[in-house]
Amino acid sequence: MTVRDFAPLAGDSRHQDDAARPRIETRYVVTNGVAAIVGRTWTRYTRLNRDGYAAIKAETWRAGAQGAEVGDASNAYSYKITYADTGVGTPLLMRNAAAETLDENGVLTVNAYSLSDGVLSQTSRRFFQSQEFPTYETVELDASYGTVLRRTTRLTDGNTIIADEQSIYDSQNRLRSTTYLDGTSLTNAYSCCRLLWSVDREGRRTRRSALTGSDHLYNAIEDEWLADVSTNGMFRVTQHFFDALGRETNTVVYAGSTPGEATNSLASAGKALSSETTVYPDGDSDYAVSTDARGRVTVRRADVLGDCVERGEAVFTNGVEVVRTKSRSYFGGGSSTRREWTDADPMGGTRSVASEERRFDEYTPAGQRVAYVVTDSTDCGVVTNSVTTYDLLDRVVSVSRPGANGAWVETRSFYDGVSSRLVRTETD
Repeated sequence: MTVRDFAPLAGDSRHQDDAARPRIETRYVVTNGVAAIVGRTWTRYTRLNRDGYAAIKAETWRAGAQGAEVGDASNAYSYKITYADTGVGTPLLMRNAAAETLDENGVLTVNAYSLSDGVLSQTSRRFFQSQEFPTYETVELDASYGTVLRRTTRLTDGNTIIADEQSIYDSQNRLRSTTYLDGTSLTNAYSCCRLLWSVDREGRRTRRSALTGSDHLYNAIEDEWLADVSTNGMFRVTQHFFDALGRETNTVVYAGSTPGEATNSLASAGKALSSETTVYPDGDSDYAVSTDARGRVTVRRADVLGDCVERGEAVFTNGVEVVRTKSRSYFGGGSSTRREWTDADPMGGTRSVASEERRFDEYTPAGQRVAYVVTDSTDCGVVTNSVTTYDLLDRVVSVSRPGANGAWVETRSFYDGVSSRLVRTETD
């Protein structure tokens, strides 16, 4: 259960555009009719001017204890300054863009923007306790379309470039090429309406064969570069067939010899090395039957039950079920996965065996989340694999696992203040 309070905090600008933003959000877990606080967040919005543009500073405190107040030292604090989306004169790509952020670990990120000749440049520098990180990054964007023109990483000491990517686009803003600092590049070639082929940084050329206008129903990937390393000039071709709903119904792999031959969807006739077909007997995607080249059949189903989504998978070989898997994702949290199969019986013959893993959470009266992983199997019965306790800041406090002779081994974690920086662990 979540309760939201929209009353502005002390120091809030109370701007009309922020009226619909919650200031206090409290989360509860209700057990046997008793509600326990498991999380609380305070947010204060302040309107300001940043680099000559209207901006918003959103400060957030996350409670470190159930009874915490907004200014307590046990809370995790962070903030984010963004340019307002309604600011007069603010460039389009800077609207809602981050100008400065401070995360809960104390890492400060400062973004500086400049606009010149239709290019918006963003330089990001990070600091921790006033010490700048050893590298910083600059991204240049097309101010009209937002495409990345250049991305560089430089050393803070000396501004030496250690990584550089420069990209070129065609008139439809499709990526034509990217050149890297080491001299390598990747290249794409297009027709009017689709990708024709691409060459990666290692010089490997891959063709995308299709009929323009119907490539959403059929296309093929021809790994032409393999012809250069094979002894017979052959290369792998993977054909993909789709239905009108965009679902893949057939995948065929064969050895090709002529680049572009897979434009004809019948090119693999009599040459298939492997294939997999999928049909949807009920018409919807919740029930699918796939058959591979060996005749192995996989039946997949999905159902929405009263408290979960259940997905099942059964694999058949020569008409005999080999393994069945059923997984459930519960709406309130938690999951389970059960596998059933036939195995050799130590006493002779065969037997049916099963193994199920269950994951679920419980909460202590103090609001700490306790996560359990439990396995129930034919041979070993019910075994608790791990018990993990989290604090209200969602940091791991302890992990307990079964040890020898019925004992439990516990590992406890200790952090630097309210940050997620792990200082040490202790195990006993």
